Amino acid sequence: MRPLSFRNNCEENKNYFDKKYQTYAPTIELLKKNNNVTVINTVALFCGDKNCTMEKDGKLLYRDDQHLNIEGSRYIGKFIANEMKKKKLF
Repeated sequence: MRPLSFRNNCEENKNYFDKKYQTYAPTIELLKKNNNVTVINTVALFCGDKNCTMEKDGKLLYRDDQHLNIEGSRYIGKFIANEMKKKKLF
């Protein structure tokens, strides 16, 4: 968004995220109604009450503003695997 900026932009205001999320919310709600689909919410991994972050414990989780890097993929993958075990999906 700011290719010539020197500002570290690893954090966004949660309101900005919530506004973008509204684009997908109707589809997610529709998917939740399908018994063959399990929706695992990962928002809490990246967002608190006020901000969303692209890093955790000093490690960058994204390679750009929308795609996880390898560290981020491992981070979210571990969470998803644990959620699937809790829900006995595998």
